[in-house]
Amino acid sequence: MRATSLRHPGISRLTILTPAYPPAVGGVEKHVSRLVDEFVRIGIQVEVVTNKGEPNPRSATSKQSGVRVHRVTGSSGRGGKISSLRSIIRMWTFLAKHLQLLQTADAVQTEEWTSFLWIFPFLLLTTRPRIIVFHGYEKYPVPKLVKIIRTVASLSMDARVDVGNYLSKWYGGTPDMVEFGAVDLPEGGSIEPPEDEVAYIGRLEEDTGIMQYVESLNILKSKHGLHFHLNICGNGSLKPAIDSYVRRHDLDVRLLGSLSNPRPILRKAKYAFVGGYLSLLEAMAERRPAFAIYNNPLKYDYFSMMPNISRMLFLAADADQLADVIAQCKRDERQMRQKVEVAYDFASNHSWERLASRYVELYCRKRSSLGK
Repeated sequence: MRATSLRHPGISRLTILTPAYPPAVGGVEKHVSRLVDEFVRIGIQVEVVTNKGEPNPRSATSKQSGVRVHRVTGSSGRGGKISSLRSIIRMWTFLAKHLQLLQTADAVQTEEWTSFLWIFPFLLLTTRPRIIVFHGYEKYPVPKLVKIIRTVASLSMDARVDVGNYLSKWYGGTPDMVEFGAVDLPEGGSIEPPEDEVAYIGRLEEDTGIMQYVESLNILKSKHGLHFHLNICGNGSLKPAIDSYVRRHDLDVRLLGSLSNPRPILRKAKYAFVGGYLSLLEAMAERRPAFAIYNNPLKYDYFSMMPNISRMLFLAADADQLADVIAQCKRDERQMRQKVEVAYDFASNHSWERLASRYVELYCRKRSSLGK
């Protein structure tokens, strides 16, 4: 069903508060911007309030692709607790001067608990449905303070959306909607990539398992006699460690940095190493077998609690196990091909259009229940 055929399209104005937005590159950034694209396409006027992330004495407002984006200076939250507090105060000052963004919208949506802190002082000043979206987790173990803030946010807002059904287990509460993101299916037919090409798309941080992915290449070479070329698309604090490990073990790895569109790299790969839902869905859409590492119980639930995931994803506990799984796939591709087709069907049912329609239906339900 197309989003334009919604039975209750009673949403004409929407305000979204998000920590980051394109041209910044990242999973949340893409998730939010693609939803905004769909909202605009069906005629919803969208106002985005986000971080500018660079020193400048004034805020900047621009209109791009039918959406008005307000970038508030100095609110990136980087640079320690004092800098974060100053950033929040700057956002409070901006919203106090532009209360109409919260009061005239048919719904107000905050992405993550950091954006909830921005509107917390103004909750009593808006009677519109307020939705919070939790996209992921901070680290393992879960910080107690963050868990408390998330609980307060869930109780304070009118609706909660979880990206992943593991969040209620680890943070408590019951979401009004669970989603796993969405993906654009590729245009044209699938290409046959080289046998030794692997792609990784994601952050270069410990929780993504990126070091274990790189270590698995060394194990594949030394234990199984298999040589692979890995393209890494992303940035993060582990980049120097990865570069050092690659040089020390003479691995065929390229660090490409953050790319605004890494899909061409994925399309040329035979296998996909995935760190999160977005890269997993993109691998599914490209019919690339996906492999994931879990290095803690939370990350295990992150992947394993997805519906039907055992038929779509190769999940490993460490680099040794991952190398063994890949070697087995090289010897016998039947199971791999079966997973690829089931995964492609899953991706085909997770379009951005469909996801946007689910959000609009949620907005309408909450407006009805609130009598707005």
